[in-house]
Amino acid sequence: GSYSGEINIDSDLDMALLPLWQDFFSKGQLNIPELALMGFAPLDMVAEKLQLAKLKNPTMRNLDPAYLIEGGRFRLKPIDFSIDNYRITASGSNGLDKSIDYKMTIQVPASELKSKTNTFISQLLGRDVAALTDETVVIDVAIGGTMTSPDIQTSLVQIIKGAVTDPLKDA
Repeated sequence: GSYSGEINIDSDLDMALLPLWQDFFSKGQLNIPELALMGFAPLDMVAEKLQLAKLKNPTMRNLDPAYLIEGGRFRLKPIDFSIDNYRITASGSNGLDKSIDYKMTIQVPASELKSKTNTFISQLLGRDVAALTDETVVIDVAIGGTMTSPDIQTSLVQIIKGAVTDPLKDA
């Protein structure tokens, strides 16, 4: 795919004129018209744990992530986006050592959950998702560990009454 953005980079160089990664600094914002994220272990594990198949190998559109690279870590500033009819806010960081520390808030329409048995989210709610009508279920997800061996923690934040609209689609 293609992307554009504004990128600033500042780094000392070693004797071979390669960046000293521990001193590397970059700050910018990208414009990504379309991103197909295939085989990304952290998101695949979130999809499996929450029993939300749409999160596995998603395609996202019109992303404008702002980032900072400092002290050996890539830091993603909070970004809002959609995967199908799920609204997501994500932020966090990953390191040169492949460690990850991300937070996601996922808004899932209750109608999406009622179409199949979702025992995990029913357990988070403490009740059967079939009892929900026009609510939206909001789930917090913490992703730690490493890129190849992520650790996923979840908690239910709230149930919002009424349908939640997607500001990206409404614009």
